[in-house]
Amino acid sequence: MIEINDSRIKVETLEVIVKITERCNINCTYCYYFNGGNTDFEGKPVYIDAQTVKDVTRFLCEAVEAHGIKQVQIDLHGGEPLLLKKHRFREMMQTFRDALDEQVELRVALQTNAMLIDDEWIELFETYRVSVGVSLDGTQADNDTYRLDHQGRGTYDATIAGLRKLQAAWAAKRIYRPGVICVVNPEFDGAAIYRHIVDDLGVKAIHFSSLDYSRDGAPEGVVEGTARFYAGALAEWLKDSNPDIMVRIFGFLLSRITTTSPRDENVYRYVALTIRSDGELSGPDDLRNAVPGLFDLKMNVGTHSLGTYLGHPAVGKMTKDIARLPDACRSCGFARACEAGKSFSAAANRYSFASGFNNRSLYCSAYTEILLTLGKYAVARGVSWAQIEQALRAATDAEAPSLALA
Repeated sequence: MIEINDSRIKVETLEVIVKITERCNINCTYCYYFNGGNTDFEGKPVYIDAQTVKDVTRFLCEAVEAHGIKQVQIDLHGGEPLLLKKHRFREMMQTFRDALDEQVELRVALQTNAMLIDDEWIELFETYRVSVGVSLDGTQADNDTYRLDHQGRGTYDATIAGLRKLQAAWAAKRIYRPGVICVVNPEFDGAAIYRHIVDDLGVKAIHFSSLDYSRDGAPEGVVEGTARFYAGALAEWLKDSNPDIMVRIFGFLLSRITTTSPRDENVYRYVALTIRSDGELSGPDDLRNAVPGLFDLKMNVGTHSLGTYLGHPAVGKMTKDIARLPDACRSCGFARACEAGKSFSAAANRYSFASGFNNRSLYCSAYTEILLTLGKYAVARGVSWAQIEQALRAATDAEAPSLALA
């Protein structure tokens, strides 16, 4: 393996998922990590240790200097990250902040089921400026269908108790506003779930996440059900028309189809990777079950640099294949906004064993409807179609065809 010359790769933003635990206190039946057919977590340390934290910190510091990185986002994941002992969490965060705060814009986020949230955790989030996202799948009936503990009991009540503590801390201006990540279950009612999260729970920051199926073997009905879910949630968000309610993907796409910005040809402008509890380097976590080869690279933060990671043939191929617009998408008027589902943070949905990433997203029809609906909404509120056409120019060598809003 030949390491790519560091000076050739300039990275603007580096997002790193750090698995600070490799176990979870609940057992979601759809979990891509523990119930996705990949059991490599069984051979990993349950918790990240102090030496690995130091290795991660050195890896990041060297990457910032070598690649001119302006922003580092550390996403603390598991498993359930709050299974890490609090004193070890404090030591880890102090190490990250001491080393990186003066060198780069450092953002730290943590994704949790919130069941272990208490006053001490709130104090840690406040001290170390950690933003928190809560995993919740809607109403109690919806959430407790699949988000179960190891005894098969629902987790909604305990999650809501943790969410309320976070909301109280935000109201007291101690921490960032907590948000909710909701898995898009094709069996559920997106409109009802949106209304519950916004009206009943008072949450104003939401991210809907499609299930991580590749194009090989997705269950029957998942595409149609996903489209119904998104359509229902989007209709409610547009009806509210409240700028204080942020649904990440809807707001992002509305901006993409109404704002013209130059295309950046540098496929390394944004880089995402995963660091396991033992320091092992691997691909973005959502590709775990679609492209298992990206998760056995034999690379570790203690012995390898970001340059060697990017220079690995499998990583380089993955990066460029995801950045390249699939052949089937090149005639689509939404190509620039959607980027074959990449704008939905869903590259795995393009993958097939037969043709790699050179496919439309599994959820192409759902995403097209979202973009059409957003386009109609924008036009109805005074955005000219000429402006939208300019923003929608395809991210290819040739312009995309004109696309009318029927």
